[in-house]
Amino acid sequence: MPSPYDELADKTYRKYDYSVTFQLVPSTYPLDWSSSFNLLYSLAKNRYFFPKTRSMLGHITTEINCKINGKMEREFIGSGPKDLMGFRKYILAGYGFSVLNRPGQNPELPLLTIDGQLDNEKKDFEEFNALISKNNFGTLSVLVNETDCQSALEFARAYKEKTKSTPMAGNRYGFGADPEKYEGAGCAPLAQTLMRKSGLTQLDQKFERPLFVPRELVGNPEKDNLVSLWQLLFKNDKLDTPAPGFLEFHFPDPQLIYDYLISLNDKNPIVLESHFFPGSQCPLKVVRYQ
Repeated sequence: MPSPYDELADKTYRKYDYSVTFQLVPSTYPLDWSSSFNLLYSLAKNRYFFPKTRSMLGHITTEINCKINGKMEREFIGSGPKDLMGFRKYILAGYGFSVLNRPGQNPELPLLTIDGQLDNEKKDFEEFNALISKNNFGTLSVLVNETDCQSALEFARAYKEKTKSTPMAGNRYGFGADPEKYEGAGCAPLAQTLMRKSGLTQLDQKFERPLFVPRELVGNPEKDNLVSLWQLLFKNDKLDTPAPGFLEFHFPDPQLIYDYLISLNDKNPIVLESHFFPGSQCPLKVVRYQ
């Protein structure tokens, strides 16, 4: 008997020839990016206050289904840390919000990663079904053309191969690596790269969260610029509003795609199918962009 996830997936997006699908796990308590203190407090809640998921930051994975030479081919991919607390060493060393820096964003800042690993598909789908029972899950499937579908499929396969054959790709986790160059990635940058490979620029743009950080909270110990934990806890500048002298960061946030999924209407994209997973209020929507 199929699981709640597979039962609905088989009836919906898996029946189409070319689809790229994103499984979305929101954090139990939405992260509050309005200030450094509020962010740390919401992270603590997601770790200690009876969370529904182990994903403190939320999580996103990608499933690609393409018809090639008359045969359906499928890849599933996601990435995660071996231990998310690995970032603690950077916080304690004084890097502060530099952990959010990405290649090409703030070249004067370091690029930081920790040990990563690719998701285990079997374990992920077991987790999806558990989260469906807790109403803490959603799926957005986008129909694409043949060329874009194959581009995403080929990239996912190459990324997996690079993970096996090099210390890069899925073996590195964090914003400080470029997934398109197979350097590594967190779950969200990897999904964002697959959106771009699939031609989903409209969705990619919905994924980006801007953050405006005072320079006192952006550290670089190699240049004797240290950010203390005390500063992170008690400097209460607003991070969601531009201000003079603040550094700007942009990064993909799974919560934004989940919120987008919930709010979708039938304008653009066109919502072809809208369902809830059995016994839950967890949405699955199949869409096509005009």
